[in-house]
Amino acid sequence: MNYHPAIICKNGHVLSCTNSYKHNFCNKCGEETISCCETCGYSIEGHLADSSILTTYYERPYYCPNCGAPYPWTTKLIDNAVELASLDVSLDAQSLSVIKNAIPYLITESIDTPVQAAKFANTINDLSDFTRAAIKSLLIDCVCYAAKSIIWT
Repeated sequence: MNYHPAIICKNGHVLSCTNSYKHNFCNKCGEETISCCETCGYSIEGHLADSSILTTYYERPYYCPNCGAPYPWTTKLIDNAVELASLDVSLDAQSLSVIKNAIPYLITESIDTPVQAAKFANTINDLSDFTRAAIKSLLIDCVCYAAKSIIWT
């Protein structure tokens, strides 16, 4: 299948999924835009090029389908969640590790998602209300449905 290259800024704002956006920087946040994986150079897949079906729905990918590397917005999401958790003085290094290792499974559907979501939920329950709310605000739109139903019920 042929796809139009998507153009997404490094913060994750989707600017085009049909390669119609030609600017080098995001008009929402000013961050640099990319249309290829920075690890292997594979085009970020946008809408199907050969499709007669018109759709406006596009889901931003988190990982390159060619090499499996996380896109910059995925790395930022994980790093920011860990940084937020680390602000809570009651959290130890092992708990931070649980959070960091769980997030990739929370944003994608896999056989490991329920287990990682349970570990994540158990760990964030020990956080202050403020930190837990900040992490939820960061992740709520990125976490898959299976994980949401376990973490935030």
